[in-house]
Parts: sequence; structure tokens; C-alpha cells
Amino acid sequence: MSIRALIVDDEEPARGELRYLLAAHPEVEVVVEAATASEALALAGSVRYDVVFLDIELPGMTGLEVARLVLDRSERPAVVFVTAHDRYAVDAFAVEALDYLVKPVEPERLARVVERLAQARKREAPPVEKIAVVSAGGAKTLLDYDAVYWIEADGDYSRVHTYDHVYLSTSSLR
Repeated sequence: MSIRALIVDDEEPARGELRYLLAAHPEVEVVVEAATASEALALAGSVRYDVVFLDIELPGMTGLEVARLVLDRSERPAVVFVTAHDRYAVDAFAVEALDYLVKPVEPERLARVVERLAQARKREAPPVEKIAVVSAGGAKTLLDYDAVYWIEADGDYSRVHTYDHVYLSTSSLR
């Protein structure tokens, strides 16, 4: 499962450098980039991403303001500030930033951030579309699709076979 990233920086060379450094981490997929705060906010409603790498000084609005607006969404991405200025670090953590990287970004430091992102993803619940609800003795059970190895039709029911149990389901498994 990849970590989907948005990069927001008004300087193309800075976006390119971060994109280059992130390419060393196959678990991270840069899905979109923005050069301004308004572009970033427009993308926030239309593109799904797990982390935003965000510069502080942007035209029209600060990265801190963008972070506050992005974190008000129901799907809260992690925020990692990437900036040439260390003076905003306290403010960055006040908006619940995962981390604060100072340019030029050191590859080892970025690797630690990616590791923290990966660990956080492992702790998350499986996505809803990867779970089936089945009945077992009258009780409902959540079942990860990866645990299922065979499903058979049985009249109006489905029998869901895992490696250690057979469940009866009356609902659609689509």
C-alpha cells in the first residue's frame, strides 16, 4: 500500500529536489504537486493523498494557514513542513505537523519521516472496501478480504471460507 503524497512549494527546483529524494522510497507515490496555496487547497478537495509536504512561505497564504485548512478535512493527511526557515518550527507543531524539515533536506532525515509515515499506515484500520461483514453464530464479524480464500453460493447465502473457519453471509460481498 503506497503512501500518496502532495508536494506544495512555489519554487519548481525545490519541488524537483523533493520529488527526486522521495523517488528513493518506493512506498511513496507523489500523486500531485502545487506551486501556490490556492492550487493546494483546490487539490485538497479533488485528489486523495496521505501526506502533504508543504513549504511555509507561499504566495497568497502561508503554509501554516494551508495546513490548518487541509487538516479541517474529514480525511486528515499528515503534514510535513519542508522549508528553508527554522523559525516556524514551533508554529508548525502547533498545527499538529508530523515533522519539520529544513532545506536542503538531508536524505537520512527524510528516510526517518517516511518510516514514521509507513508505521502510521500500519496502525490504521483496513479500508472499508477491504472488509466483508459476515455472520458467525448470529454475531457479525469483520473479515479482511485477504483472509478469504474461497466463496461459494448457497441459495440466498454465501459461504465464506478462510483458512481456519467458514462463515455464512446474507449480504452482498461486492
